[in-house]
This record gives sequence, C-alpha cells and structure tokens, in this order.
Amino acid sequence: MGRRTGWAVGVLLLLLSVAWAAIDLSRPVRFDLQKELRLGREAAPKIEKEFGGVLKSYERKFGGQQVDLVALVQEIGAKIVAAAEKLGPQQVPSPPPKEKEPQKMSFTFKVLNSQDVNAFSLWGGYVYVTKGLLDFLQSPDELAGVLGHEVGHSMFHHLLQMEKVGKTIGNVQLAVLIGILLGGSDKIDVGDVYYVSEWLKIAVLNAHSIEHEQEADYVGVLYAHAAGYNPVGLLTFMKRLAREAQSRPQLHLGAAQTHPWSYERATAIARQIRGMGLPINDREVIAALKARAQAAKVGGQNGAEVLLGEEVVFRLVDKGRQKTPLARAQAIATALNAQLDARLQPDYLRLVKNDAGKLTLIAIARMRGLLKYEVQPLLEVLPADAKAQNTTPENLAKKIHANLVRLLRLDFVVNYTY
Repeated sequence: MGRRTGWAVGVLLLLLSVAWAAIDLSRPVRFDLQKELRLGREAAPKIEKEFGGVLKSYERKFGGQQVDLVALVQEIGAKIVAAAEKLGPQQVPSPPPKEKEPQKMSFTFKVLNSQDVNAFSLWGGYVYVTKGLLDFLQSPDELAGVLGHEVGHSMFHHLLQMEKVGKTIGNVQLAVLIGILLGGSDKIDVGDVYYVSEWLKIAVLNAHSIEHEQEADYVGVLYAHAAGYNPVGLLTFMKRLAREAQSRPQLHLGAAQTHPWSYERATAIARQIRGMGLPINDREVIAALKARAQAAKVGGQNGAEVLLGEEVVFRLVDKGRQKTPLARAQAIATALNAQLDARLQPDYLRLVKNDAGKLTLIAIARMRGLLKYEVQPLLEVLPADAKAQNTTPENLAKKIHANLVRLLRLDFVVNYTY
C-alpha cells in the first residue's frame, strides 16, 4: 500500500470512528441489571474496608435533636428512593431480568467510619456517606439533598455511562494510531500521539463527569423536595463547601477537573429552586444559625443562657428590665434571630460603651436606599452577669462578642447573587 493510499485509508478510518463515537455517545445507556448488581456486590467489601468499615450506629445531636445518624441515613434514603422511583427515570434494563432474578435495583445505604467529608455511590444502588460528612452536615434537609444527589447518580447509571465513554474514546484512540501507522509517516512520533490522545481522553471523560455531577445536583433537588424535605438543604451544603474552598489555595485543574466548582453548583441549585417557585431561607435548614434561650445555673445562681445552635454564647443572672433572667435571655434570642433573618454578618457586630460605662453589643445593618446605618441593640452586659462568672463586664462582653463573631464566620453562608 502506497503512502498516499495509506494516509487516505487512515483519515477515512479516523473520520468513521469519530462519527461512530458521536452516534454511540448520543444513545441512552443500556444497562444489564444483573451485571450492575454483581459489580456492586464485588466492589462494596473492598470500599468498606478501605474506608475503615461500616458503622452500625452513630449517635449525636443533629438538627437540634439527639439521633442515631445511621438509622437516619437509612430512613431518609428510603424516602429519597421512593421519590426517585416515582419521578424517574424509569428503570428498564436490557436484557430484561429472568423470572428468578431481581426485577429492579435495590438501594443500600451505609455509613463509613472515615473522617473524610465524602459521599458516593457504586453500581447496583450502593450509597455511602462518611462519618466526616455527617459531622459536616447541619440538618436532615442537607442530608436529604446529599442522598438525593447520590441516588441520582445510580438512577441515571452514571458509572456505566463513564465506562461506555471510556470504551468509545479508546476505540477512537486505536483508530488514530492505526491511521498514523497506515500513513507510514516518519515525521510523527506514535508515542507522542498516544500521550496527547490520553490527555484528550481524560478531558472528555472529565467533561462527562462534570455533566453527571450537574445532573445529579438537579435531580437531587427534585428527589429531596418530592420526599418531603426542604431542597434548600443541598444549597446550604454546597455553599458551605464553597466557603471552605475559599480558605484554601485555588488549584485550577483544567482538563483534569472532575467536578464543577462548588460556587457554580450553588448558583445553579439556587436558580433551580427559585424556578420551582420555592423560597430560599438558609436558616430554615441550618440549626446552628438559630438562637434560643433556656434556664440555667450561673455561678450557683438561678439564671439563663442564650445559645446559638448548640453553643452557649451568653450566660446571665440579672433580670434587667425583664421579669426574670429567662425572659431577658428570650428577648436577646429574639433580637439575635431577627438580625440573623436579615443576614447578620460578623463584621456588623460592634461593642459600644455608654456614658455610664455599660457595654452593649449592637448589630449594624445598612438601610436599603439610604447612605446611613441602622443600629439594633442585641444585648447588654450587666455587672451582676459578670460577677456571677468571676469576671468584669468588659471582659465578659469581649468574650461574648468574640464567640458570636466566630460562630457567624463558621456558619454564615455566603449570600450569592442568583
């Protein structure tokens, strides 16, 4: 075969392979249910061992209540699966299952004994969340959003799709190399071509991976909402991931990036929720951003305390202008919640001292449409409060201010423009 003829055959082979790949990738994935169930059963023990084993129970306060999170994962997971089976996509395996074989994919939810903040799904409906992820989440709504995302991966058979893409691109690679060899050119290094084609393969696979993550986010919102949970939970989870990323150096991976940026995902999720006609209120799904009051012993005296989430931010014994210390604490919690509803930011908290030497913690919020500020008193530190805790009013006020600022910075969710 002459060099010119070889190049013609090579180019034709390449064009045919690219056209076939485009047609093949446009077809919906066909899945063998028994094969997928087998792959899941084979992979599960290895994964579970790699991540420190499976927890049978894990009790802690979650969403303001003491719960067994392993049981909660399974409970919410079952509701998400019911919603997913109702909404679709319809699972029609090819070939159809035989009479004695499983007729549909059954889901299994497990908690791994790992501090990694991670959740993932395997073939055949195996869904895993780590202990570290459960510690990172702040409410059942956030957990429902994460489980909805992972169930989405399984419902759309994303692992099988990635396998299909890999095989298709591999066939194109082979066609390229054969085309070069048929061309007989001594100016083209086959090794270099293979190296470049491997990078192109990675880029194509990762592009599909990003699409899969976006698709799983989208259906995760739908599944969580249909299961009776607030879909804002997936949004607040994603926003917190974005905020965590802001504290680390940003590494732009280019073609090697497998997931969309968290802030991009948060923006897309928010737009989807608004498109569904649903309100977005972060504080409805984040217990840590809610203030409350309760009676307590302070320095041996009957007093009260103000909590933000599960952490005490202020203990007091003086009733002030209220009837009881508890009533005063409740008034403080009410004022704090009002400011949190208005998206109180850490930098807007200030300590001021009046002419009589009393220290007051205030919130400063910009008034809409006016170039001036609105001042809202939150709490006043009284001498009796400080004395009961063996400190001075000034030191106690500074401690309260520091605690509130720390908690707000920890839990404040960036208010993106959607």
